[in-house]
Amino acid sequence: GAVWAGHGLKDMAVKEIRRSIALLDMSEGSQGVDTGLIRDVLMHQEEYREFLVHAYESAWEDGVISEEEMKELKSFQEALGITDEEAADMNLKAAIKSAAADGEITDKEAKSIDKAAQAANKSADEVSKAVSDELEKNDS
Repeated sequence: GAVWAGHGLKDMAVKEIRRSIALLDMSEGSQGVDTGLIRDVLMHQEEYREFLVHAYESAWEDGVISEEEMKELKSFQEALGITDEEAADMNLKAAIKSAAADGEITDKEAKSIDKAAQAANKSADEVSKAVSDELEKNDS
């Protein structure tokens, strides 16, 4: 029961953040800057970063990030002021977490991780360690 409640709260938070970002996008062309949203993002930076991490994880759940998902993630990144380098790291971590969830890495998943690692400028050793760490986390 508690797991479902937590999942429901996370979904509500994601929807609220998406709504805020959509409002920010809509207001950019209109009367001015939404200072309330800017203040909220500045005061709760970690929560908004966590939102983007969860968005990447959700996108990777099926093993592939579609072009539409990538556009949405990019719009979140831009709205939150996150650099391409930070977003690439988030993407790599999410790809590894998704691939390791079932306890093994398939060839297709390994290729996706390699592609994400290249975008994040990570070495093979760094990626190998991150994958091993994630697999160990899932074993316990």
